[in-house]
Amino acid sequence: MKPSRFLPLAALSLLLVTSAAQGQTNRLFILPTMSGSTFNLTMAPSSHEFFSGSFTSTLGFSGSFLGPTLIFEQGDQVQMNVSNQIGEPTTVHWHGMHVASQDDGGPHTVIADGAVWSLSFTILDRATTF
Repeated sequence: MKPSRFLPLAALSLLLVTSAAQGQTNRLFILPTMSGSTFNLTMAPSSHEFFSGSFTSTLGFSGSFLGPTLIFEQGDQVQMNVSNQIGEPTTVHWHGMHVASQDDGGPHTVIADGAVWSLSFTILDRATTF
């Protein structure tokens, strides 16, 4: 029996910023979710208005900063297609997920600017956050 779907709360990267000096509070920001067996992610520069009227340069995965919460089930076979549009070579690390060592990011898995890195793996992990 497969475990039920889960929404990793820690991965939502909730953003609640209060500035006593400015006397303002930003809205609670909840990142979008993605589920399925194929994930197309684009790393790209952007900007985000964390405080009203003030934009900050950012990098994000398929969004202005951070990235979507990816929802998997144990036993799923997933395909990741990661497009690097940030303007320089980079790498992606899966933060504890069980993936082959050659796919776990670092200097041996550089994604050239403008390239798409594709990998597939089976989700071995139980419900958790990464």
